Amino acid sequence: MACQPARSRAREYMQEALSIYEIIGYVAAVVTIVSLTMTEVLRLRILNLVATIIWTVYGLLIAAPSVVVTNVVLACINVVVLIRILTAKEYFHLVEVKPESEFLATFLNVYDRELRRYYPGFVFQKSDRVFPFFALRNVTAAGLFIVEVRDDGRLFLILDFSTPGYQDLRIGRFVYTPGSRVLDLVREHGFKQVYSEMPGPKQEAYLRRMGFRDAESDNLLVFDVAA
Repeated sequence: MACQPARSRAREYMQEALSIYEIIGYVAAVVTIVSLTMTEVLRLRILNLVATIIWTVYGLLIAAPSVVVTNVVLACINVVVLIRILTAKEYFHLVEVKPESEFLATFLNVYDRELRRYYPGFVFQKSDRVFPFFALRNVTAAGLFIVEVRDDGRLFLILDFSTPGYQDLRIGRFVYTPGSRVLDLVREHGFKQVYSEMPGPKQEAYLRRMGFRDAESDNLLVFDVAA
């Protein structure tokens, strides 16, 4: 009879352990699923690496060699790809196009739904005061910037958009880092500040990260072009 309480405690311990293992397995599954929803390759690989590490721990806990081996291999692949991404030399270039450019019209049409996630009310209007620029990343049109000179003489950023797969802030740093060719062009045309009307929450957070701040009035953001 004395053995029964001990067996009961052992069963409870095993059930508790299995419950913890299941939670770890579910966490690994969730992280894997989330990683596969990432459109930016760097984030995808980082999250997928985290998922493979959790899967490896899970495999060790449940004594499943196949799970361990598979995820160790996947983790190594993720590490190799991440090293390549982080050490790759990339080339950025800015190309101005005319507002009536056919390529610009096609680009805006193709990415209309995606860019409205960041600029819900965006409407492109052709004008001689509107200046579109494509940001090329390794000769790929990875970003689009559109600025407009308003009637009061201020320069407004009306669109700053990076295509899916290139939304890792590198294009933004290329544009907004002090001393960049982009800011040199702005300064050469006599502008000391770039304004932006309040975009969607995601884009506002991004612009603030790039150096925009609250303007003194008008519910605007402003970026100070370094002298």
